Amino acid sequence: YKADQIIQESPAPERSVTDRTNTIDGFCGTFAACLHDGQDIEKAIQAAQAMASLSATRKGGVNSFPLLSDIYEALGWDDMN
Repeated sequence: YKADQIIQESPAPERSVTDRTNTIDGFCGTFAACLHDGQDIEKAIQAAQAMASLSATRKGGVNSFPLLSDIYEALGWDDMN
């Protein structure tokens, strides 16, 4: 993404992939929800990447989506602030 005309990279966490079904949907939904809640773009990307990478480690579609607490734990966050 661009921040102050500088391209920023935000590498995704590496995980063993089991099933990529709906990971992009989950990424987009998490990203949009974070921005809607007032989070900055960097935190929104980190949360969305964590959500998608955790989801990819599980079989299935929406039922593979992690809980918000799983995302926080994966990122080492207490909350989104």
